[in-house]
Amino acid sequence: MSNSNPTALNIGATGMLDGRRYTVRGRTVLSVVVDGETYYWNEFNLVDSSDNALTLVYEEAEDGPEWKVFKLFEPLRPISAAQAAAKCAGDWVDFGGVKAKVSLVDRSRIELTEGRVPDGVAIGVEANYFNAENGDRMIVVSWSGDELEYYEGGVTSARRIEAAFGLPPAEVAQRSFFGWTGGGHFPTHIVVVVVVAATALIGFFGHSAQHNSGSCFALPLPQKRVASVSPLSVGAMGVVAGKNFRVAAHALVEISRLGDRFDGHEYALTTPADDHALLVEALQGKSTDWYLLTPGVTPADLTPFQAASFRQDRLAIIGGRSMQVTQLFQLKVISRDGDDSIMPWPVGMAYGFLAKGDSVDVDGSQWLLVRWTETGIESYRVAIISDSDMIKGFSALKK
Repeated sequence: MSNSNPTALNIGATGMLDGRRYTVRGRTVLSVVVDGETYYWNEFNLVDSSDNALTLVYEEAEDGPEWKVFKLFEPLRPISAAQAAAKCAGDWVDFGGVKAKVSLVDRSRIELTEGRVPDGVAIGVEANYFNAENGDRMIVVSWSGDELEYYEGGVTSARRIEAAFGLPPAEVAQRSFFGWTGGGHFPTHIVVVVVVAATALIGFFGHSAQHNSGSCFALPLPQKRVASVSPLSVGAMGVVAGKNFRVAAHALVEISRLGDRFDGHEYALTTPADDHALLVEALQGKSTDWYLLTPGVTPADLTPFQAASFRQDRLAIIGGRSMQVTQLFQLKVISRDGDDSIMPWPVGMAYGFLAKGDSVDVDGSQWLLVRWTETGIESYRVAIISDSDMIKGFSALKK
C-alpha cells in the first residue's frame, strides 16, 4: 500500500464551495476490510474562515475517481448509541421527518494522517458507524461512548472540485493507490468521514453492498427449528451443579445467528438461599445441551455499544481477559410464565455473544455469555451440564 496522495489536491490549497472559501488543512488515509480484502481511500479536512468544516472524500469507484462532500447536521429525532449499535443493513431509521435505509454497518481504521486533523485522530484507531440512504442523500451516524455525530452529503462532480481548487482533469490523477490488496474489482460508493465528538475519535463509511458485522442479521434467515414441549415445568425441584434449585419461571425464546435459527427453553432458577441462575436448553441448537448461567459482574468498560462491536471468531479483551468470541446471536422472547418478579428476560429484542477464555476465571469458568439491550447489559458465567446429569438431578424432567 502507498500512502502518497493520489490526487492533485494538496494541504494549503483553497477553493470556493457553496459560496464559501475553504482551505485544505489536513489529509487522512483510511482502510476497511470487506470479505477479507482491504480497501484504502483519502479524506480531506476543509475549513473556512469561520471554522465551518467540510469533509471531502476521494475514492476509486468502478467508473473511476469519485468525490463526495459531507457536513455536520443535527437531526430532529436523534438516536442513542445503543440504538445505533443495534442497526443492521436493510433496517430503516427515522431521524424526524427524514427516513433512510441503512446500507452498511462496519468499522474503519486510520492508516495515515498529515497536516492538521481533528484532535484524537491517530494512526491505528478504529471506529464504528452506519450509513443510511434516502435517494441521493446519504446520512452517516458514528459513535464513540455515548456521543453520536450525524453527517449528510453525497456524490459531487469531479468537475466541480476541479474548478473550485484549480485541479487538472481526473484522468491525470494517480489511480494506482486505490484498490483491493488482493487485486480484482472495486466496491462501489465507499464513503468515510472522520470527525471528533468531544475528545473521542469518530469514523464512519459506507457502500452499497450488504456487508455487516457485530450482531446484525441482514441476510435472509434460514428455516426455524421449532422447540419440543418444555422438558421442565414451573415449580419443578432438582439438583444442578451440587445445588438445590426450583424452577421459578420459564420462557420460550427464539435464537437467530448466522446461518441458523431455532427455538429453545430457558428456566429462571432459585435456591433456598435466594441465589439465582438461568438454566438454558439448546444454547447451541441441540436438545441435549444444557447450560447453567450464573450472574457475573459485568466489566465496567463493557457497554452495549462496545459489545456490539465484537466480531465472531475474533479475539476480544473482556474484563482484562483475552477471549475468543465464538458466537453472536439475537434473542426474542416468544412466551413466558411463572414468577414475574424474578424473570430475567428482556422485553423486545436482545443481542448477545458467547466467548471462551484462554484460561478459567476466579470462579473456575472458561466461558462467558453476555446479553444486552438498549437499556442495559448482563454477563453470565457458563457451566456445561450433561444430559445425564440433568436427568439425574430433575426427576420431573420430561424426555
